[in-house]
Amino acid sequence: MRALVPHLEQALHTQSKLVELARERAFAFATLEKAQYGILIVAEDATLMFANSMAEEITLDIDGLAVDSFGRLRATPPAKHMQLCRLIREAAAPAGAGGTIAVARRSGKRALTVHVTPLDGMAGGLPWHRAALLLVVDPDHDPGPQSEVLQELYELTEAETMVAKGVLHGEGLPAVADQLSVSLATARTHLQHIFIKTGTHRQAELVRLLLTVANAAQ
Repeated sequence: MRALVPHLEQALHTQSKLVELARERAFAFATLEKAQYGILIVAEDATLMFANSMAEEITLDIDGLAVDSFGRLRATPPAKHMQLCRLIREAAAPAGAGGTIAVARRSGKRALTVHVTPLDGMAGGLPWHRAALLLVVDPDHDPGPQSEVLQELYELTEAETMVAKGVLHGEGLPAVADQLSVSLATARTHLQHIFIKTGTHRQAELVRLLLTVANAAQ
């Protein structure tokens, strides 16, 4: 009996850990469900592994993004789909790259902005190893982070706030520079200041931070 005690203690510890992990997982998914943005996790071949309610609503419209009969995410037109697949493969690769694309919609609504980013910190043994996280911004359903909130939280200037929101909406620095009537070099300088103030290092990290702020403020 004494010999069994250590094994029983280990079993109880393992069970407790599993319960804790299950609770954390349930909390995480519940949080994703409340997000006002489409959130998808896809394998490197674009097979859908998870979609929150907003993402399901977007793909069910079959207007720019859809899920085919094989369970893979597709974008239209074909050239845009190839670009999306390339970004997914890059994000799912060990180096973890990614990027942002705008997906036009046949309905005539404003284009969807799709941010493709690695799942940082995911170990190889987890279920979605070699997968990518997609954040889909629908400008027609986008509350966006309030400018005043960004300025208060991160002490951004008005110009930096416009650059940050432009990055979130996938407008690109040249377009944002035009809106601000500044040079592209100045816009890049604003972006570097934003990285420093927000503690981010690349646009993908900045996008996720802005989405978090927007959702937390709702």
